[in-house]
Amino acid sequence: SFLEICFNYGKKYFKINNIKDWDSPSFNNGLINLRKKNPKVFSKIYDVVQVTAAINKIVYFGKLNIISSKLLKIKKDTACEIASILRMDPPFDNKNSLGWHEEGCYNNRINDSVVTWCPMVNVNEINGTMDIILNSHKSKKIVKSQYSKKIISKYKIKSMKLKAGDILIMDSKIVHKSGSNSSKKLRFTLSCRWNKLPNVKMKFGSNLHY
Repeated sequence: SFLEICFNYGKKYFKINNIKDWDSPSFNNGLINLRKKNPKVFSKIYDVVQVTAAINKIVYFGKLNIISSKLLKIKKDTACEIASILRMDPPFDNKNSLGWHEEGCYNNRINDSVVTWCPMVNVNEINGTMDIILNSHKSKKIVKSQYSKKIISKYKIKSMKLKAGDILIMDSKIVHKSGSNSSKKLRFTLSCRWNKLPNVKMKFGSNLHY
C-alpha cells in the first residue's frame, strides 16, 4: 500500500498505528514534515509510488478502465491507460500546478480520449478541487493554449465538489485546472488518461508519454 511505501522510506516521520486513511492528521503531518526536512526522500516516495501495484490497484479495482472504455465505445481490454499519476499537493504550494489547460490527445480522431480524476480525500474550494469551463470541449472560440483571464472570464466556470472515492470523467479537450490548496493537509488525487488504440502512423512506446 501507499502507507507501506511511505513507512519504508521515512519510517521516523510516521506512527503507523495512528493512520486510518488518507485524511488522517498524523499521516499528513508526517508527509509535510518529511517534505520540509528531507525533500529528496519525499520526492523518492512520490516517484516510486507511481510505478507500484498500489496505483494499479486503485485504477483497476475502481473499474476506471471499464467506465472509460464504455465512454470511448471500445472493448475494455483495448483501452490505453496513459500518464496515470497520484498527485500529492501540499498546502500553499503551487509550483507544480498548471493554469488553465486541456489534456493532449494521442490520436487525430475526435473524442478519442477521456480523463478520470479521482480524489482520495474530499475536495472543495479550500483544498483545491477541479475547476472546469463548461462545454469548452465543444467551443471553437476558445483559442487553445491562450487561456488568458480575459478569455476565461467570458465562460462559465464550475468548481467540482467531490467526496473521497468519487470519479470525475471528462473529455480530454475540456479546459480545466486544479485550485490552490489552502488547507492544512495534502490533497491526494489520482488522474488517468484513457485513449483508443493508436493509429497506424503513430509511433508507439516511450513517445506515447510526455
